Amino acid sequence: MAKLLVCLNSSCTSLGAGAIVRDIEDLSHGQCDVEEWGCLGKCGKGPNVEVQDGGSKQLKTNVKSFKKAVELVEEVGCSVSSKASKVGKIKYALRRESDASKKMTLLDEAFQVLGGETNKSEPILLASLLILRSQIYLKDKMGSALKDAEAAASLVPGWAQANLAFANALEACARSAEGVKVMETALQIGKGLNLGVNKRAMKRMERKAQEEADNPEDTEARRKKAMETVAKPKAAAKGKAKAKAKPDEGKGKAKARAKSKDDKAVATKKDVKIEAKAADVVPEAKSAADDTGGPTDWIDWKIEQIDKLNHDCIRMLFKTTEAQSVENHKFPNEDVWHVDFLKEDGENVMRSYTPISTSTQYKAGTLEFMIKIYPEGKMTKWLSTLKVGDLLPISSPLPTSKPQDYVDGIFMVAGGSAVTVAIQLCQAVLKLNPAAPVQVAMCNRDFEDVLYNEIFEDMMTRHSTFDAVHCISRGALPDPLPKGRVGWKKGRLSKQVLQPAVGSSMKGVVSGPMGLCRTTMDTWLALGLPESSFESIDEMAPPQAASVSESAADDGSILRYAEPEAPPAMVEMDTADESKPLIQVLEPTMNPVPPEPERRGWFCFLCTAPPLTQASVDGEGGDKNGGTVGDEP
Repeated sequence: MAKLLVCLNSSCTSLGAGAIVRDIEDLSHGQCDVEEWGCLGKCGKGPNVEVQDGGSKQLKTNVKSFKKAVELVEEVGCSVSSKASKVGKIKYALRRESDASKKMTLLDEAFQVLGGETNKSEPILLASLLILRSQIYLKDKMGSALKDAEAAASLVPGWAQANLAFANALEACARSAEGVKVMETALQIGKGLNLGVNKRAMKRMERKAQEEADNPEDTEARRKKAMETVAKPKAAAKGKAKAKAKPDEGKGKAKARAKSKDDKAVATKKDVKIEAKAADVVPEAKSAADDTGGPTDWIDWKIEQIDKLNHDCIRMLFKTTEAQSVENHKFPNEDVWHVDFLKEDGENVMRSYTPISTSTQYKAGTLEFMIKIYPEGKMTKWLSTLKVGDLLPISSPLPTSKPQDYVDGIFMVAGGSAVTVAIQLCQAVLKLNPAAPVQVAMCNRDFEDVLYNEIFEDMMTRHSTFDAVHCISRGALPDPLPKGRVGWKKGRLSKQVLQPAVGSSMKGVVSGPMGLCRTTMDTWLALGLPESSFESIDEMAPPQAASVSESAADDGSILRYAEPEAPPAMVEMDTADESKPLIQVLEPTMNPVPPEPERRGWFCFLCTAPPLTQASVDGEGGDKNGGTVGDEP
């Protein structure tokens, strides 16, 4: 049987992988195994799915649409009936709808396609609709949620998702001890579950079960209240609808009998395969992500320190609570890696973060992060409320990029919080090949957004082949500029910034907001550089017409700090105030060539600005591994 492994790491999850894995599972209808998997690479191009069929492996990227999901399951030999396709399309829209009332309308439409809620001729399809409705009811109608989830688990007892929904509903109704038992069944089945996340969920249920046992009176009151929260008005309306629909049910059955024998055989085959799983539940020996470096383990890390870095960024220092487990964690790459944070609630929100700390510090039990806070972000808004001493679930290390791919040189463009990715990757390349040309362009909105510039200064001091420049798109540059060798530019990314890559051995990499990723790639191609030598770690915005300006000068040149001294004849300046640093304007270059060996000067070149909006190309919005991409409201 073919396997479809759907990446559920935070980058792909932020691109819709959590919904598409359920769409694929529904469409496959038990004809192939659909698994929640770890990182498959190609981050930013997801959702990604690895197809394993007959000993071969193939990676499918950008599996975002319903059409692509159908093509994927059909490619591995799954037959999608017309009814499954019609219901699947409705569920595809439902899973991406945020309005609860609109979700219920879509559910009613899907139930009608099946011939009503009492028609059990398609148990898997019916169970999937009951699970979806249970998830909607969990917020304020726990009694109805429990009823639907229990019905789904009874319809298809060998389906892990049905048991998971049943366990969550039991927990919501203050019946956590029962929820633990059902969750154990779901984990034993294993298929289609993120085992690491749900093992943590079971531990949470175990804690709640103990709390409920210790407070019987309060628990009984909560149970009674939960069972009173049912969708009574909605249920009455559905009863009338079903009564009116009875004559049509006969027509529906007649049509079903008139369908081809092949279609009937396919439906029977699907149901038998799923039902058979109930009688043959085999616990899996390891998490599905073990072989691909995915989140095989989640550990609680304790917050040791929180510092404010600037107006919207904080520094968080963590200590592990499980030193032995951390020591045993394997690194996909000890120099370029990240982890996932988990917010455990009804949604189980995950986001990726690249640490400032090293793999050695990780193994010693410490982690340090720079976190950019978004007021309406699902993850960062919650992170900003945490205090010293609080615990946060953090995954084992995950791969970000392969520095070996850039051993001959790299030009890294990074926006905002992707500074952590830039530092890791550039340092890793220089570690592999100290002679490699390595350049980084950091893009931020304001000077106050710039962080860790001292690390870039240190890298320039230690590596003669390393260069860095900060592009400030909105705010003014300080006067005088910070002392050091790093360049500063008033304006956005331009062709001239990337010009050093032309004719060099450097490959291009970008990490940051979607607009910045798109602008960087378009500019790279406009310089005549091959697409094959460019990688976007994060998702790119759709192509835009004329996104790269060919000749218009923008609002700034690249400047570098110069020590106060007598100016060269080529520069006119007021020498009355000798404390002011000098600015020396030279021909476009990223390779400093001082007029005299003992001097350091400013190195500048005029740049062109792409006509994308400012917010789409600067550091606002974050990046996958800086931990902010997808941290939408």
